[in-house]
Amino acid sequence: MVRWLVVGVVLSAACVDPMAVVLNPLHVINWSPSSGAICVDPSFPIHVTFSDNLEVDTLTPKTFKLLEAAGSVAAQIDYDERVSTAILIPDQALDYARQYTIVVTSGVSGREVGPLPVDLESSCKTIARTGSRTPEPTCQL
Repeated sequence: MVRWLVVGVVLSAACVDPMAVVLNPLHVINWSPSSGAICVDPSFPIHVTFSDNLEVDTLTPKTFKLLEAAGSVAAQIDYDERVSTAILIPDQALDYARQYTIVVTSGVSGREVGPLPVDLESSCKTIARTGSRTPEPTCQL
């Protein structure tokens, strides 16, 4: 009797789905403009490509934003599901020769792999109003 009970428990345990383990959490594949870019066009939209299609409702002004020294930059958020890319479109052209930081928080979640494990940041600098002149660094996008 005990033998059949043990076999029954083992067989029933085999029918239960194992816990899902995510080995590759959600991550950013590409930032555009790239991190550390200088001479960025002030009218250029920001693109962030992810490793998984996102739960679109997790893309909000609190979880995907553009910062400058004075705080958040007003922007619209769009999402291109075909290429898993979130797009941040500033309401106005950015200022010239200004440092900006793109922030994606752990509140952003992928459909298959769940949320970003940590907040991520990428910084870039817009081009000077007069363009790039020597001896200033050349533009790097």
